[in-house]
Amino acid sequence: MKKFNGREWKTLLILSVLIPIGLLSTFKLTGILSSPATIAETTTLNAAIWKIDPMMGIFNIWGQVKRNYEIGEISTVQCIDISDFNDKSGEYGGSDTLGMNITLAATVKSGFVNRVYISFREDYENSIVYLHNLELLKLSNLTEINYGDWLRGDVKAFLETSNPSRLSNVYLHTPVAWILRSANKGNQTRLLEIDYEITYFNGSIYKKIIQPFQISIQPDNNNDFEDAEEIGLGAHLEYVNSQNDPEDYYKTWLDQGQVCRVQLGYPWFNYWPQTYWYLGLETFIYDPDRNLIASLPYQGRSESTPITTEMTFTANTTGWWYIRVKYFVADHIYTLDVSILNGESG
Repeated sequence: MKKFNGREWKTLLILSVLIPIGLLSTFKLTGILSSPATIAETTTLNAAIWKIDPMMGIFNIWGQVKRNYEIGEISTVQCIDISDFNDKSGEYGGSDTLGMNITLAATVKSGFVNRVYISFREDYENSIVYLHNLELLKLSNLTEINYGDWLRGDVKAFLETSNPSRLSNVYLHTPVAWILRSANKGNQTRLLEIDYEITYFNGSIYKKIIQPFQISIQPDNNNDFEDAEEIGLGAHLEYVNSQNDPEDYYKTWLDQGQVCRVQLGYPWFNYWPQTYWYLGLETFIYDPDRNLIASLPYQGRSESTPITTEMTFTANTTGWWYIRVKYFVADHIYTLDVSILNGESG
């Protein structure tokens, strides 16, 4: 057996350090380790926004904000389902609480998803985000690395997962409770920022996609013509109550000759289609000069009462047309859907 002198031992020692470091860099670049050495490109998408007025009571909401993203090498579906609101949750010490479900699905065509990181941020000190101890977390081709909830500071919670098998498609779903602990219910604006971060390897380099979501509860000021909320086509989730928000005003731009349909309904009727749901609302349409053009009174409560109501009218002039929704009986979450039947809005 050969004996090494002091200089040879030093050379071997240096090589024993350099070779593992070189292998470590190689492993990172090829994706054998869970975290890449360098992310070559980061894309931050436009924020998806969902908002509702402050509510009083217990409501099933069934709201949703969803974003699809596809660029050829990767496709993603990122979704937040808003399930319910309780302004005095017994489960969380009587605090107002918004329940939601977080879902993500992603597929990489010629590579793999490396890491999924979801963070929850709010600048209100006393609020809490609870991930239910991950007992209800569902993962496909992902492994939980780390998570935290009930955190103090701006970051209220986070969930980090990896894809050790380097498979091309992943899935994640978990319920979340936003425990607001509002100091001034009804008049306090709250904003929870949820960021989905997906790091993936496309066969040659690592890239990252960030999809921000903004979930807000904020008082509305659309209580008269002057402060009417501007809305576009599509469905909008709204709320009225008898005490501090008895009516809502909206405005939408119409061109002369356009036929506009305004529909009101319950957001959860497709989930629970019982006949006893009813709309305790009145609806009014005004022209740009604020003249009353059409109205739909409260329809009463019976098995034959329609669960949705609608009005259709033709704009006889171009300008801002107004929609007024008024409380008549029972606090309501409602959907307001505005559509043009003979062309797009100008």
